[in-house]
Amino acid sequence: MGSFLSQETGRDMFSGLPVELLGYIISLLLPSDVANLRLMSKYFALLGRQGLFNGRLTLRIYRDDMLRLRGISECPWLAACIQEIEIFVADTDLYRFHEYNREVPEDILAELKNAWTSACMNGSGVFCHEILFATAFSSFTNVKSVVMTSTKFPLEYLARGDCLRPTWRYMVERDRDRDYSRRELNNFLYDRRTARFPSFVLSARAYLPPLTKLIFDPFPIEALVQTDLISMKEGMKTTVLKEMIMLCRPLGHLHITFDGSYSGKHHDGPSIGRMIADFLGSLQHVRILELAFPLGRFTAPGYIEKIFGVSLPCLQIFRLERIRAPPDILLSFLLRHKATIKELRLSSTALLFSKPSELKDFMTLLRDSLRLEKFEMFDWDPKEEMLWVEERCQDPGEMSRGLEKYAKSEGPWPHGAGLSLAGARSL
Repeated sequence: MGSFLSQETGRDMFSGLPVELLGYIISLLLPSDVANLRLMSKYFALLGRQGLFNGRLTLRIYRDDMLRLRGISECPWLAACIQEIEIFVADTDLYRFHEYNREVPEDILAELKNAWTSACMNGSGVFCHEILFATAFSSFTNVKSVVMTSTKFPLEYLARGDCLRPTWRYMVERDRDRDYSRRELNNFLYDRRTARFPSFVLSARAYLPPLTKLIFDPFPIEALVQTDLISMKEGMKTTVLKEMIMLCRPLGHLHITFDGSYSGKHHDGPSIGRMIADFLGSLQHVRILELAFPLGRFTAPGYIEKIFGVSLPCLQIFRLERIRAPPDILLSFLLRHKATIKELRLSSTALLFSKPSELKDFMTLLRDSLRLEKFEMFDWDPKEEMLWVEERCQDPGEMSRGLEKYAKSEGPWPHGAGLSLAGARSL
């Protein structure tokens, strides 16, 4: 205990640390060490749940986080501290940081190599395993939010991890290149990532408390169409779609990016449109809905019409990216929700315009029909849209601010708007 106390004053050395820093330190410890720390540090014990993990438990394949998940679940007072679970669901081939080394220090590259070797040898088979999830989730009685991401930078926990961000971003961009020479490995990693989503959905629906916020960035279409599963809650035959509907029904906030087709499989057509429409139509309590779709793949009219044919009685904030919806179909959806919707955020790739003048027609109808409190239209670079939202440029720009004033009847039509938002035009 002496190491935690000042020899001169007897003061607890942790008492001077900010809550956020203490939470980060705790996130690196084994559950047994956290329990010991609670006994050895009076400040830590009095701090209580506020400082524990900052309320978030993060799971990565590069660390022993599945063991940590089990260890925390076996300590009820510790599990009760967790309010959000964040899962970095993708396998990133960390050896590729050597291949695309952009002045990354050798000691960081060596640490990455060790992490990847450990993941391949010990972690890949159990990471996101449904039995481990099911065993642990029943102990997390206060979880309200879950994030599953393969686009968020996963290595900030490393010392000097920020130096890896440029290479990470370059790797994400290369992964979208269909002619990339390592496509076979990418297909394998993608299929393994896809298999983790049904595991989470089945176990979360059965054992987590009702969630209020859920982020899937992205959610593979290949996972959504899976059938012939067995429900963990009822023990009956089920599908991912049915489990997703029941998992997401109580949500107030959903962010979901539908993605797919890494291995050349295209799931286009009205049948998938009906599945997504059935899912979205079940969100009768959602207030914040953020949607994105693979650009250029979900463009069949029958597909889009079904997706935007749903009614969401509580919808207040709507964000849409990358579907290239015809303006009349999107307008029909927005007008259906004009009594509740207050904020609208669109990427320029959300709409399909045949000529620049159609943007003004669309915006005029928005102005005359809705009473928006906030409007944004971003002209994202296509590569930007692959990134985690917090990794993108967040300034909407002068043109977006001009469009917002127009949509709120606070200003004239901004000159050159249709031409400046190049992504809003038909390719």
